[in-house]
Amino acid sequence: MASSKNSLQRTIFSRTSIKVKHSVPHWMERITWLDFQRGAVDIELLIVILSLVIFGFIMTFSGYFYFSWKEFTQKGTPILYFISRQALWIGLGSIAMTIATLITPKTIYKLTPLFFILVLFLNLLPSMGFGLTIRGGTRWISLGSFSFQPSELAKLAMVLYLARIVHGHRERLASHFGNAIRPMAMVTLLGLAVYFQNDLSTSIFLFSSALLILFMGGMSVKYLFIQLSMMLGVAVIAIFSSPFRIERLMIWIKGDANDLSGNARQALMSLRAIRGSGITGSGLGQGAYKLGKISLVQSDYIFAAIVEELGLIGIITVISLFLLLLVKAYHISTKTKSQYISFLAISLAVILAGQAFLNMAVVVGIFPVTGLPLPFFSAGGSNILVSMIISGLLLNLSRQETSHG
Repeated sequence: MASSKNSLQRTIFSRTSIKVKHSVPHWMERITWLDFQRGAVDIELLIVILSLVIFGFIMTFSGYFYFSWKEFTQKGTPILYFISRQALWIGLGSIAMTIATLITPKTIYKLTPLFFILVLFLNLLPSMGFGLTIRGGTRWISLGSFSFQPSELAKLAMVLYLARIVHGHRERLASHFGNAIRPMAMVTLLGLAVYFQNDLSTSIFLFSSALLILFMGGMSVKYLFIQLSMMLGVAVIAIFSSPFRIERLMIWIKGDANDLSGNARQALMSLRAIRGSGITGSGLGQGAYKLGKISLVQSDYIFAAIVEELGLIGIITVISLFLLLLVKAYHISTKTKSQYISFLAISLAVILAGQAFLNMAVVVGIFPVTGLPLPFFSAGGSNILVSMIISGLLLNLSRQETSHG
């Protein structure tokens, strides 16, 4: 039975490859960094990704309702202006995802150092006076009528860089402190560039994710502990040097459900929206807390709107989709003979799912407020674009059938 199934899969992949080969124009075949001839993508993984994109867009549309209405009444902005921009970013993300699906793994490996340097430079620009300041943070680069947040690209650059390092220096990471400290030094540079944009949350997420990825890559626990201690020390200094961050931390520690003043309001109103949701919620588009009670609910606190409107069903659906993403990445890692592809697939899924679970944990009060968006769901072009690029790379790796080292 198993052999007949494998035979059927080989037949499908073979037919897919032949079909692609004959349907691709000759000028595209000359683009050596694109690969049209490998096997088909993992259909189940593609369904999970498309489900996240479509579900995310629906909930962003619902979350944007009050904000769009207020902008329309106060400034005359077209009521569909913001959601149409989100749709445009999804369109751009679809193009980027397709390219990421077709690019050869060898090209990804070779271009990683250049990409890392480019992303590091882009993240230095906001703190050098070339950034756009929104809500107290200078984290955006203006691109005409659009703005882009380079710290989103920093997450992708970090994963690609560490996967390359682990592939080439796995044994030395476990036995030599000099080799172990080198990748974290590069991540530190990137993290500091993000931190100087007044974005401590993303910096801590970068460092924490890097430690997890290096742990999976075989780095010695004692070296990881040294770097974790350094990271925690810097984080403590950064928090206690800012009255705003101290206030956020104290709000989380005290957890006063009756204090709706200042920074406490956002988190507490989100918890109220979640606690009253029940199994099925109030219904799609029927949420009351998004109508001004939770400000900018379409971004960092979109999960509160999902739970209020869809209840326990919404929670299970969102968590299940990200868990399935991790499972499919694990399957990719076990099927390939390439250590690089195996490790990169897991790391890409971890960075997406890890940010998602952290965002959800913040919204339900497990962690203090961080400001990290929920991938695919939170409004913002940078978030959806980078999430779809990472998804394209996962689809790319799911096509890999032979070992490339």
